[in-house]
Amino acid sequence: ACIIQISDVTANISRERQLREQTEALRRNTTQDILTGLTNRQTFDELLATEFSGVAGNHQPIDLLITDIDSFAAYNSHFGRDEGDRRLAEIAQAFSATMPHGKTMLARYGNDEFALLLPDTEDTVACEMAVRLQRIVSDLAIPAQTDPPSSLSICVGVTVMHPDPNSDVHTLLASADVALYQAKSEGTNRAAFFSVEDGTFHACATNRNQ
Repeated sequence: ACIIQISDVTANISRERQLREQTEALRRNTTQDILTGLTNRQTFDELLATEFSGVAGNHQPIDLLITDIDSFAAYNSHFGRDEGDRRLAEIAQAFSATMPHGKTMLARYGNDEFALLLPDTEDTVACEMAVRLQRIVSDLAIPAQTDPPSSLSICVGVTVMHPDPNSDVHTLLASADVALYQAKSEGTNRAAFFSVEDGTFHACATNRNQ
């Protein structure tokens, strides 16, 4: 009888453990990007809205960076989708390894786009982070399908807001998109900052490639 009871308890523990593992796997699948393991876009948007509301009205800055891999469609066409996916995961891992602690949040935001949220950070620090991300990709030295031959690079759009209770998080997102568009319009391996306050742009660093 004791052996049967022990067996029943062991079976129950095993089922509970399996249920916890399944629940955790489901949670990860709904909040994480399967390919890169980063936060997915839906979860990022939700957390961004929460963070934005939390700082609204207390004069704290909130920075958003969006990166885009230059000529990645050509890379996929030449090397294949599987290789492209492998490189996306490689870049994501490299980004994750250098993220500062705290409320910093990194996500896969599109096919070849990553988003980075930096709460309570001024624009100069955000631009420094943009340049750091560019260097990370450059250091990976991933061969690109370009003429003349080069390695993969990224463009980065950077913006910062000091939201008040009437501010809209979509303004922050749109401003980062505008900054990214400006960076890409200037060439490859560019990082541009867009000021929400006065609508001006400036480069985050000396741009190296045309």
